[in-house]
Amino acid sequence: MKKIYTSRNSRKNKNQIHEEDYYYIQSNIFPKTLGKLPFLPNVFVERQNDIKNIRNLLLEGNNPLVLFNREAGIGTTSVASKYYYEFQNEYKHIGWVHCKKNICTAVLTLAQSLGIEFNEKMAENKRYKCILQVLSSIEKPCLLIIDDVNDYEDLKNNIDKLNECSNLHILITTNITNFNLIKNYHVKELNEEQIVALFREYYPMHKDSDNVLLGEICRAAGYNTQVIIMFAKHLYEFNQVRETYSLNKLLEEFQKKGLFLAKDNQIIGTEYHVYGGINEEKPEDILKVLLEIGDLTEQEKSLLSVFAVLPSIGITHKDLTDLLSQVKGIELILATLSQKGWIDFNESTKTYKCNTLVQETIKKNKSSMELLDDCNVLIESLISRLEYEPGTGHLTKISYEKATTIIEYSEAILQFFKTAERSISVLCERIGRYHATVGNLTKALEYYEECTELKKKLYNEYPTNTGFKFGLAIAYSQLGTVYKNIGNLRKTLMCFKEDAKLTKELYEEYPNSVALKNGLAMSYSQLGATYQNTYNFSKVLEYFEQYTKLKKELYEEYPNNMGFKNGLAVSYSKLGTAYRDNGNIPKALECFNEEIKLFSELYEANPTNIRIKNALAISYSKLGLLYKNMNNFDKALKYFMEDTKLTKELYEENPGNVGFKNGLAVSYSKLGSMYKSKGELSKALEYFEEYSKLKKELYEECPDFIGFKNGLAISYSKLGSTYKNMGDLNKALEYYEKYIKLRTELHEEYPQNIGLKNSLAIAYYKIGMFYKDYKNSKKRAYKYFQESEKLLIELLKYMPQSVIFSSFLDKVEKRMKSLKNIH
Repeated sequence: MKKIYTSRNSRKNKNQIHEEDYYYIQSNIFPKTLGKLPFLPNVFVERQNDIKNIRNLLLEGNNPLVLFNREAGIGTTSVASKYYYEFQNEYKHIGWVHCKKNICTAVLTLAQSLGIEFNEKMAENKRYKCILQVLSSIEKPCLLIIDDVNDYEDLKNNIDKLNECSNLHILITTNITNFNLIKNYHVKELNEEQIVALFREYYPMHKDSDNVLLGEICRAAGYNTQVIIMFAKHLYEFNQVRETYSLNKLLEEFQKKGLFLAKDNQIIGTEYHVYGGINEEKPEDILKVLLEIGDLTEQEKSLLSVFAVLPSIGITHKDLTDLLSQVKGIELILATLSQKGWIDFNESTKTYKCNTLVQETIKKNKSSMELLDDCNVLIESLISRLEYEPGTGHLTKISYEKATTIIEYSEAILQFFKTAERSISVLCERIGRYHATVGNLTKALEYYEECTELKKKLYNEYPTNTGFKFGLAIAYSQLGTVYKNIGNLRKTLMCFKEDAKLTKELYEEYPNSVALKNGLAMSYSQLGATYQNTYNFSKVLEYFEQYTKLKKELYEEYPNNMGFKNGLAVSYSKLGTAYRDNGNIPKALECFNEEIKLFSELYEANPTNIRIKNALAISYSKLGLLYKNMNNFDKALKYFMEDTKLTKELYEENPGNVGFKNGLAVSYSKLGSMYKSKGELSKALEYFEEYSKLKKELYEECPDFIGFKNGLAISYSKLGSTYKNMGDLNKALEYYEKYIKLRTELHEEYPQNIGLKNSLAIAYYKIGMFYKDYKNSKKRAYKYFQESEKLLIELLKYMPQSVIFSSFLDKVEKRMKSLKNIH
């Protein structure tokens, strides 16, 4: 059973809580390893003093602890990785995240490991706080390492938040040197002995007589570990058979390129120390020369481009060979690049990693278009793996567990490529769809907005390209859907109108296209649904009529197509609702009957299809409500019974489905209301008790979920009203008091929620009327009327134009006036 929680911040800020502040945890048993395993180099120079010092600082309570060095490539990540593996058995849970964008997005990657599901409307910053809330509650001691945090403001803004996780040892690697808000530990450059040891690990033929020269080159290279390793591997590669290429020869090649010149600008040999040493050089300039003199093939350079745009994390051999299966000789190219030092390979984990210094060097030495050409195979592979089922958005080729890795690769690529190219726009759309499907609307919005901009540029550049025009229409539709889900109706309408405009133009150009006809129908449906939320019922009717017309044509053209038949049923449902809201009841009845007819036929043909069965149940319910409003209670009861029968079967077949359980509770409520209207109070009581029983169970299972608590309050109101009508005033009062208690709690928890404030005003009025009419207690009645009046005055301050609130206030004040003689 999933447990539902609210964020700590929301509980402190009850004025601002919304249903989207809830998140779900699948289990309170968390795995030991959180996130991905860090990359551990095959060779690790002895830094035991560093490891020991870090351990002592963490045990002393210096948390978070920052490991820093001013230059990339010195080894802070390797030291953190070594600590992770050496002390992993000392921790209950260990986590590693790579900060490719900011600390917030890095920590959010732990959600899957922790089994956390967020409400799709929850903002990213709130999700981040929820993750920290969960991390602070898990069994200690725990370790969290955040690698590669190089934005000073980001680090500054997050330190206090991370500090709240007192049960965690937190290590942060960075090249920021002046951060004094927390304890720092400086990972220093290697000393001469360590340099020689590291160099010899990769170049066993190194001679002691070259130690002085090696030391001077390392000094001039800023003691950069990555540069030292690449020098060693370069020499080894050129000297595998016999030594013909010395360290001095390598130095001369650099000097010919203008690097490592003697400080008096003379080209020197091993006697450089006589002249006062060689010039210091930037690591990226050194790697640029190595790239020029390294004899890399075009295929090797292309594969380096791929590594340059992927995240600087351990990437499995399987991932690379799967994603780049079309690259001829991929296995040999990977092995060669590893031997030459351009990428690292860990034999035990079968993972590759490209150092950030190498990545930046590659990106600076190729144009954006050259890099895009080199990465085309990778991008197309990622697009293919993120294929999804139309409608549901469910991935069809990979699991959601695997998708997190594919998304990480894809997002890293889009951080670099901003070009209006077809492949980039499609990859952007796939990422947006993934985030929409898993319920991260903030991320979905980010990528859909970017996708729409890219597709707009493509269409503007190639206005006669039908594919680009259709792609832009789809992009607007997807973006509009996200805006709708986050509640931005103005932008929703704008996007859906653009979608409908483009799709209509395409359909008029290609009237025989089934896809465009169906697409235009869906565009009209989206516009109709959006206008419903703005209460523009004439517009709603206009678009749902056009939607139904096209759906009817499609079904008549393809009567055996189950999808078109289902679509027509749905269109009748929406059109019926539109007619009802416009007051055209005969037309509404006609549409609802057509809907039931189609869903009944679909259900008979597909009796095991849960979705169709549920749709039929909902159809019966809607028709029942319509007949109830027409005071045709017998027909209403007939359809409510059909609804309850199907919904009960659905719940019994799927007892773990909260939606079906809640649906059954609602069905019982409707039957109770129906019998109450018919005057059959015993029957009404029976169904209201079933309704209340299920709502109570739902609330007890998920006590933090506002909807279930609200539903339980409503059930108590219905029970109180029924007992009142049956003459059992003590029972009626008992339930009214329970009703008032829950309504008061909900209002106190969410005082700015207009709906809950209004509901409490109604509750006070109801119990006031009960005391006035049935308990002959005018004083208590007046007291409750006063409370209702107070809330309604507050509501009218928020919504002064509300006719509903002003009418209700007039009603309450009249009741109070009739009782004024008691004061």
